[in-house]
Amino acid sequence: MDAVHKHEYKLRDLATRAVTLFPARAQISREIKDLALRPGINEITIVGLTPTVDEDSIKVEGTGSAVISDLSVELLPNRELFEDIYPDSDDDDDEASLSDEEDDEFKPNPETQAELDALDNQLLEVGDECKLAQELVNSVNARQKILDHHGQEIKLTEPDHIRQNMEIFEKEREKLCHARITTERQLREVEERHRKLGEARMVVYKRIERERRKAELAKYKTNKAAAKLKDLEQRRRAEVRAEKLRVRRDRQRFWPKMVYTVRITLDATAMASPASSRRSSIASAADLVKPTPEPQDGSSSSGGNLVCGLVLNYLTDAAFWAPSYDLQLSTTSDKATLLFDAKITNITSETWSNCRVTLSTSQTTFSGLTDTIPSLTSWHIKLGPKGYHGKTGISSSSSFAGGAILNSNEEKNQLQSYKDQHIKKQKPRAQMFGYSQNALVQAPQAGNMLNDFDFDSFLSGGNRPGGLVHPAPQAPQIQSAANELQDYQMGLMTLEQGNKKRLMMARQEQESVPRASMLQRSRAAPASGAYVGRRGGGGGSDDFIEESFGDEGLNDGATIIEAEPELDFQESAVEETGLTTTYDLPGTKSLPPRATPFKQRVARVTLSNVVFSHTIVAKYKPLAYLKARLRNASPVTVLRGRAGLTLDGTFLGQTTIPRCSVGDAFTLSLGIDPAVKVTYPAPEVRRATTGVFSKEDSSVFTRVATITNTRSSTGGRPVNVVVYDQVPVSEDERLRVDVLYPKGLGVGGSGVATGTGNKTSDKEWGRAVATIKKNGEVCWDATVQPGKSVRLALEYVVAMPSGETAVQC
Repeated sequence: MDAVHKHEYKLRDLATRAVTLFPARAQISREIKDLALRPGINEITIVGLTPTVDEDSIKVEGTGSAVISDLSVELLPNRELFEDIYPDSDDDDDEASLSDEEDDEFKPNPETQAELDALDNQLLEVGDECKLAQELVNSVNARQKILDHHGQEIKLTEPDHIRQNMEIFEKEREKLCHARITTERQLREVEERHRKLGEARMVVYKRIERERRKAELAKYKTNKAAAKLKDLEQRRRAEVRAEKLRVRRDRQRFWPKMVYTVRITLDATAMASPASSRRSSIASAADLVKPTPEPQDGSSSSGGNLVCGLVLNYLTDAAFWAPSYDLQLSTTSDKATLLFDAKITNITSETWSNCRVTLSTSQTTFSGLTDTIPSLTSWHIKLGPKGYHGKTGISSSSSFAGGAILNSNEEKNQLQSYKDQHIKKQKPRAQMFGYSQNALVQAPQAGNMLNDFDFDSFLSGGNRPGGLVHPAPQAPQIQSAANELQDYQMGLMTLEQGNKKRLMMARQEQESVPRASMLQRSRAAPASGAYVGRRGGGGGSDDFIEESFGDEGLNDGATIIEAEPELDFQESAVEETGLTTTYDLPGTKSLPPRATPFKQRVARVTLSNVVFSHTIVAKYKPLAYLKARLRNASPVTVLRGRAGLTLDGTFLGQTTIPRCSVGDAFTLSLGIDPAVKVTYPAPEVRRATTGVFSKEDSSVFTRVATITNTRSSTGGRPVNVVVYDQVPVSEDERLRVDVLYPKGLGVGGSGVATGTGNKTSDKEWGRAVATIKKNGEVCWDATVQPGKSVRLALEYVVAMPSGETAVQC
């Protein structure tokens, strides 16, 4: 058996050729250039594919002098060590701290110090002289005592002896007296010299002390500044360490526990044969390899190494993109600027560096041959026991007693099967990602480790309509973890709350609600003449609900993802092919794995002829709701997504833009316009005059709505207003309702001109046309000039047999 020549490559070492992002997945192309093969069987092993790869999508193509004979894919434990790929930095351990050693002792001026030393020496010498003079004085005193004591001890009886001794005593006493005076004078002189030398030394010493205090004060200031710099340096190093720890934890979250390994067997034996047999071998080979052109001279490559190139393609649903917009509206120019951004998310374990990135709107999927087209089965029903109303909780006496047969059992089973199919499509992320100090922990033991972001639900497509739309990432789940990661888990809990709020907002916007519930609440206006959008509750999140009376809604399916702050990017090249639109991002990009998406500018679209109008349902709320109707005249299809809304330079908040094809239009609600004032007093009622109806009780009801355009008459613009009101609709032929004013108003008829100025001076207030529908809804389409008011009145009569009372059904 021929020897197998093995080649192993780490996926991170392979160049990324291109990345194509879809709304729910991504396709990655990796390539190996100039792969040197040896004649015979070559086994190429590529290790490190992210565990989120769809293993059925792995495909190998290439060019060169070989034939792909075998391809195998395995999911194996990651044998690489986290510390080898991301080693810890030793800079923090070996960092050089500022010196804490004390500086040298204070050294005075050498001349001053020499003067002080000389005075000290002189003081020592004079001190010795003082001691000597004192000893001389003491000696004189001692001799005087001896002389006195000797004179007292001598006993003389002879006069001559007495005279002789007295003469001797007198002479000695005189000598001692002169000696005492001399020595005491010397002692005084020496003491005086000692005192003057001491004073001179004190002057020099004080001078040195002043210099010492100045030096100590300067040293204190220097040390204080050095301590401050040291504290700043320590804080800076602490921030650097915290940032390194954050980066390390982010890397740990995307560290794969399991990786896919691809083994490609290349047969280069046939390619080493002469040209004629080589062409025969290529013809019989699989179409995964494209042969290189033959040399013109017909030379064979058997004499050296064979070279080929491989391209590895695979799909993953842990990377995707979603649209995000910034819509800037101007009421003065009736134009809008739509900044179309792409929010790109990569939560795989791979980094795609320096590659071409393409965005595609294609959302087609293939679930496999086992996903067959369902067929309907017979749906048989029968009467249940009396009073039985099934699991819906609807009583049989209710107006709708068929709640038990709202859905068939087969329908429920198919729906649950569809959900289970997508939920089981992905393994739990905790088994595929995460880092543990024990590098050999197997996947079944991953439940005891730190659980990262719970991406399982949105990776599995459990919340996607048809499994095609990728929702926003779900909140993180916190499990038992190491103590050193507790602070990071607190951050995940904060992110969880924010994601839940955004997900709730996205779901609420897709629900169908009655017209009355779609009216927005008013809020205080910052200034007169400014348009202000309503801010909702729920933690301060902005919630713009589209007010729609016959306009298209926002219920078309598309991708929604929470908005991010606007970033400035280069625009992308747009190309439409059939039902798919692709956007080629400029240049090359690097897409590292991270939990938060980043933005890339796709296009900048200018929409002209924006129609602004106001809608008023004064019966419910005396407020004027502003809305804008925009027509997509650009060559770019607008996808459904979240958008930041700015009106005349004022940021209003977040809204949702519906999907809008080229040439179509969509409507957005812009909140309450305080510049349009609405008054709606209580309705008036009076009894009708006799003779209108015979033997009937009749009442005339009058409702009046006054609309005022408070903008300046000099620089303001007229406003288009649609005002809604209603008259009751009779369900009994004996109960009659007739509209008295506007005169001539009838169901199915043409509009009736109506409306009067609120003041006698308001002659050129504008115009208004009223229509009525079969359901009793009265609509005024009015235009009010700036600084003017219009009074829209509705008067109707209700007649019934005497003694009867009208009530609402």
